[in-house]
Amino acid sequence: MSWQLGLVTGLLVGCGYWLLADPAGARRLRALTSPRPRASAPRRRRTPEDRHAAAVAVVDRAVELLRVGMPPSVVMAQLAGLAEDSDLEQALLRMSRSLELGDPPHEAIRRHTGSLIPAAAEVFDGMAAVWFVAETAGAPAADMLARYGDTCREKADSARDRAVALAGPASTVKVLTWLPLLSLGLGLLIGTDLAALLSSVPGLISLGGGAVLLLVGRLWMRSLLRRATA
Repeated sequence: MSWQLGLVTGLLVGCGYWLLADPAGARRLRALTSPRPRASAPRRRRTPEDRHAAAVAVVDRAVELLRVGMPPSVVMAQLAGLAEDSDLEQALLRMSRSLELGDPPHEAIRRHTGSLIPAAAEVFDGMAAVWFVAETAGAPAADMLARYGDTCREKADSARDRAVALAGPASTVKVLTWLPLLSLGLGLLIGTDLAALLSSVPGLISLGGGAVLLLVGRLWMRSLLRRATA
């Protein structure tokens, strides 16, 4: 009898470890076990979405300053003074110096985005491309950058809506993954002889088949969610 109970316990522990090994579950566990920040440090950690929004805000402010006639080097210097992130501030200052030395705007921008996170660097890389097209075509850079800023915001809104839409299916997958494990515990609570069940051939076949189907279903749903977010 003891080996059957040991098998059930090992299965529950193994499945629980597998679920907690999921990156999302691990992040939640760290969030629950990490010490709370002190009241004297209320600053919220800036997420990639926040930094992406800050980069788009730089594009919008650059449009306003260019429309009042400021040269690009002065625009970048002014934007550096308004930046809330130190990495973004330093990148804008380096862009301003490059512009003062005579570099074209698209080269100055693209050269100094390496210190930024990918979410912000992508915005500035697109800004450089739009600026280059504007100079090549002889179009006002401010107008094209304004349209580019609108496009960036629309893409961010679409990504946010997609994440909200997929939150429900992702939660459903987690709940359905836990249900077979909870059913074993419920069977113990209502007095089911799990040891006798698992000692039989049909019980072992059902347990093994259920574990395989659970794993396949979990992997399949992960693949579907990954494709939906791509």
